[in-house]
Amino acid sequence: MPEIRPFTGIRYAPSHLSAGVLAPPFDVIDEEQRRALAERSPHNVVVIDKGPVDHGDEWYALAAAVRDRWLEQGVLLRDPTPGFYGYRQSFSMQGQEYTRTGFVAAVRLAPWGQGVHPHERTRTGDRADRLKLTRALHANMSPVFGLYSDTAGTLDRFLEPPEEPLLDEVPVDGVRHTFWRIDDAESVEELRSQIASRDIVIADGHHRYETALAYQAEMRSQQPLATASQAWDYVMMYLTNADAPGLVILPTHRLVNKSNLDQEALLHSLGSQFEIYPLWDHSQIAERLRSAAESTLSLAMYTRDMGNFMLKLKAGVGKPSASRPQGESLLEALDVVALQERILCPLLGISQEDLAASAGVTYTTDADVALREVREGRAELAFILNPTTTEQVWRAATTGLFMPQKSTYFYPKLLTGLVFNPLDDPR
Repeated sequence: MPEIRPFTGIRYAPSHLSAGVLAPPFDVIDEEQRRALAERSPHNVVVIDKGPVDHGDEWYALAAAVRDRWLEQGVLLRDPTPGFYGYRQSFSMQGQEYTRTGFVAAVRLAPWGQGVHPHERTRTGDRADRLKLTRALHANMSPVFGLYSDTAGTLDRFLEPPEEPLLDEVPVDGVRHTFWRIDDAESVEELRSQIASRDIVIADGHHRYETALAYQAEMRSQQPLATASQAWDYVMMYLTNADAPGLVILPTHRLVNKSNLDQEALLHSLGSQFEIYPLWDHSQIAERLRSAAESTLSLAMYTRDMGNFMLKLKAGVGKPSASRPQGESLLEALDVVALQERILCPLLGISQEDLAASAGVTYTTDADVALREVREGRAELAFILNPTTTEQVWRAATTGLFMPQKSTYFYPKLLTGLVFNPLDDPR
């Protein structure tokens, strides 16, 4: 089962810690956002976490040099003793208030399925970039996002912020962030023992975990006589309760750009599996999809030339041609799986390999953005989906099943820059 331990984190000194130095995860930042974050503060974490578009391998060494300079200047400090780090995010959505609380720990690396479970496939480019950065910095810059199950809320009393946390309800992009150290012996030991008896399911950051495994293998080959408790045998991970009401998953809609797409032929082909209804009113599309899904699997499709439609899977329609092996029926009920196996692959020629390479499909959590992209000609098609549920994620992961890339969007994202995990820690 999972083993976690406290670590001596590197973090911004109190005189420098503010919203201005923090950033979203690297993989949701485009080039324009990267420049804006760098302009917000000369010490914004994006300077050492994400290179300019089309950067070369030399950038990683530059990032390491900047990090080292910040340590020398006192912009960054290294905690003198190990600890966990509490992290709370408070936010509003559709008129409702949510709070998600967890903590950051070093989690011992294990092969998938041995206490730590993935739930979706990853894209290849992200892993290559993160491995190069890990080699240069000898540190985890952003935490993997992990879930544990705690229906009784047993861990809650160890995850209350102190009166004076390091960050106290600091607003960033509409979310209020609170961050603090957890270093009293009772809390550290109780959190360690509680997690040791529970599975961990990766919610986000699969590529970070896979990068950590690759880095561990490299270090093991370079230091074959090293003990089995090196810092690089662990990965920094944020852990939160999968059963808490503050866990929110947004749908991830698909935008398709494919040359020579015959939209009329596509619509005709869809008719063999789906009942097709014109979609004139786009207001409250999420509620309409949720309602439609109560009777059958349903999704919406926006097209550039043919109009917009609601697609409802016909009763009695068999498995797609790429039918799943026995035991994977759980996935057949997921919108993202039906879209891939009934539409993207057989009708549009977009394979799993294409998705892994980010070819032909982009993503957004905003249905209005998807509609605008199609209307303004930047996408040929958009498919609007219902969100995957936490229960579906947990069941799929612990059963050993993989969802397609970008099956989930856990909101809000974790900020980068709160704490880094040095992989040269001798503990």
